[in-house]
Amino acid sequence: MSETTITHAPWAVRERTWTDYRGYLHTERTIVTGYDHPQIKRPAPVVSLWVGLPEKKGSQGIPYVGIDPAVARLIAAAPELLDALDALLDLHIAEQEGIAPPKPEDWMKAVTRAEIVVAKAKGETP
Repeated sequence: MSETTITHAPWAVRERTWTDYRGYLHTERTIVTGYDHPQIKRPAPVVSLWVGLPEKKGSQGIPYVGIDPAVARLIAAAPELLDALDALLDLHIAEQEGIAPPKPEDWMKAVTRAEIVVAKAKGETP
């Protein structure tokens, strides 16, 4: 197993809830690093929303999301990563509980799928 170079782990979800002046409840969720960033001395956002300068003076700023390409690949691959992990866990549970012992080809198929998805998340070729 290789160590990821995508971003430092772990990540965490921070929630902030407030009520606006009209009485509506809002919840903001932010994915942050699970450790304090050395420069800002607190967890750093993994994905950030910024407002850029407008194209023309006097017009509105342009909102955009700042995300590292490696982080974007990881987030995009998350559903496939979860599916691949679920498949491996299902085989492991079936084997451990003696429900229906998986065949070697079932293991190979699940491991191959996991390798492909992990490579995709890392931006590598399997």
